Amino acid sequence: MVIRTKHLGQLTVATGYSTRLSPKEMLNALAPSFVHSLDATILKAALGDWRHPVACIHDCVAVLPSDMDRMMERLRRAFVFTVSDNPLFRLA
Repeated sequence: MVIRTKHLGQLTVATGYSTRLSPKEMLNALAPSFVHSLDATILKAALGDWRHPVACIHDCVAVLPSDMDRMMERLRRAFVFTVSDNPLFRLA
């Protein structure tokens, strides 16, 4: 589907799945997808029981200034928890 806008030009939106597999595209997507999954795991571990205002976009976290120290500590602990068993080695 193609959407034409006055201000943003033309935008193509995928409306289905392709039956064509591309090993090269799959290989190119592996590293970013793996890193994205680690980011998501870290955020889930850090924010699982968080009960304060928070905004997340990908791996960026925004909290109130009064919560920043507590959030930084949670993120550090979540990072160590996530990478302590060497997920890259396990992937290989």
